[in-house]
Amino acid sequence: MLGFSFLTKALDPRSQGPVQLTPEEKRTLIQEGYPIPTRLPLSKAEEESLKIVRRKIKNKLSAQESRRKRKEYMDTLEARCQAYFNENTHLKSRLYLIIAVG
Repeated sequence: MLGFSFLTKALDPRSQGPVQLTPEEKRTLIQEGYPIPTRLPLSKAEEESLKIVRRKIKNKLSAQESRRKRKEYMDTLEARCQAYFNENTHLKSRLYLIIAVG
C-alpha cells in the first residue's frame, strides 16, 4: 500500500513549499490530463484533482487485491477438485478390482 502520510500536509491550506507526490500520483495525474502541482498551498482545483487521482490509485490497488484473492481462491478450488478427481479414480479402480475378484 502506498504511504499517504504527507497527504494531509499537501491538502492543508496553511502548508508552504514543494508538493511531494509519489511516482504513481504523477503518472496518474498526467494520464488523466491534470497539471502536476509544484507548490503548496494547492488551489481548490489542484486539491480536487489530487483527491480524484488518489481515489483512483486506491481503487486500483483494491481491485488488484480483489483479483489476487479471487485467483488464490480459484487455485485452491482447482487443487481440491483435482484431489477429489484423483481420489474418485482410485476408488473406482478399487471397486472394479473388488467386483472382478468377487
